[in-house]
Amino acid sequence: PSQLVTILKNYKDKQYPNIDVAGEVFNEIAINCRCTPRISRAFLRGYVYNRDIQKVIKQNRIVKDGLTDVDVKVLEYINSNGGASKASVASFLRVKPQNYEFETEPYLIHKELLEVKNKRKITDKGIQFLKEIENGI
Repeated sequence: PSQLVTILKNYKDKQYPNIDVAGEVFNEIAINCRCTPRISRAFLRGYVYNRDIQKVIKQNRIVKDGLTDVDVKVLEYINSNGGASKASVASFLRVKPQNYEFETEPYLIHKELLEVKNKRKITDKGIQFLKEIENGI
């Protein structure tokens, strides 16, 4: 996240030199942007216009740590079924398997919440994540 914070600060200084942004806003964006500078800049733009980072996060359907409500649905689906194929998850989400494979799955794997072997399985860390959001942590 520290590299993203640096990128964001530089972007802010060039695009919005007269607007003050607190350090915790940069950190909150870095935590929730899925390690993607393009998304972090979009979140910063949203913050500049409405000055409420929690509202920006909510509008982008972020549940926690960059994971969206769609990511949570995937984890819950896979957990409740004891694993699932790519086609099954894609069908559940009503998207093409390729879209699921390239848009949703990589971040879940990166966060170590999902593993792919013969079929997609939720990890212990993924189960813990679901418990945390269920308990509002």
